[in-house]
Amino acid sequence: MDKLSDHLSVLKNEDASLYASKISAHTRGISPQQLESLGFKPVTPNKLVELCFDTDRTLVY
Repeated sequence: MDKLSDHLSVLKNEDASLYASKISAHTRGISPQQLESLGFKPVTPNKLVELCFDTDRTLVY
């Protein structure tokens, strides 16, 4: 596995929860629908911080 797409495929196949900042995505011209089509749940930055504190594992690419 050398490509990011390979890693994402494994994560999605294993039912990992994937989140992305909808504000950062919007700034980069990525719509919430595009994020969802890639398997990400678009959330606010505050929600991302909350998720980091609520979980015992956090992975950031």
